[in-house]
Amino acid sequence: MVKHTFAQVVLEETKKGPTIVDFWAEWCQPCKQISKELDRLAKMKPVNILRVNVDARPDAAKEYEVKTLPTLLFFSGFGATPVQVNGFVSAEEMIRRFRL
Repeated sequence: MVKHTFAQVVLEETKKGPTIVDFWAEWCQPCKQISKELDRLAKMKPVNILRVNVDARPDAAKEYEVKTLPTLLFFSGFGATPVQVNGFVSAEEMIRRFRL
């Protein structure tokens, strides 16, 4: 069985289209709020969403140097530099910041 790094998983998703990686934790209240906004966004725009519980996958958080929660990383396409947003943002604000 081949073990993929989290970066490889993100790369594969990004090949399919714009991708948002949501770094969250169960104990993080703003993370729960942003999760609802990501669900709304997914109904409004074609975007892949990967959710990473940093308590379960600290390696992924470390790989992307995530220091605060919630953190969103937006990958607009294959090989693109991600746009990072820290803290709560609405679905409408994600559309504006990520130019969806």
